[in-house]
Amino acid sequence: MDKGIKTVGTSVKQTTQTGESLKTITEAVNTISDINTQVANTIEEQSIMAEDINQNVVSIDNLARQSDEASTNIAAANEQLQQLADNLSTLIHQFKID
Repeated sequence: MDKGIKTVGTSVKQTTQTGESLKTITEAVNTISDINTQVANTIEEQSIMAEDINQNVVSIDNLARQSDEASTNIAAANEQLQQLADNLSTLIHQFKID
């Protein structure tokens, strides 16, 4: 009988320890799950930021192309203006004032 009581006591103690171990394991799994969620959220935020940066780079590229085109147009207009000024100067020199 004493042996049976001792065995039951040992079983109760082991069951309690097993329950505590399972509780510790559950808490660790929950902590890992929370960390995984935080990492996933951070990765999502970084992905959104990377897309924003990509869109900004594309916008900058478009603006640079437009600026280059505008500069080319200004240079061409400046050349035409210089030709008109030269032509006007030639015409003015043809007139003589007495």
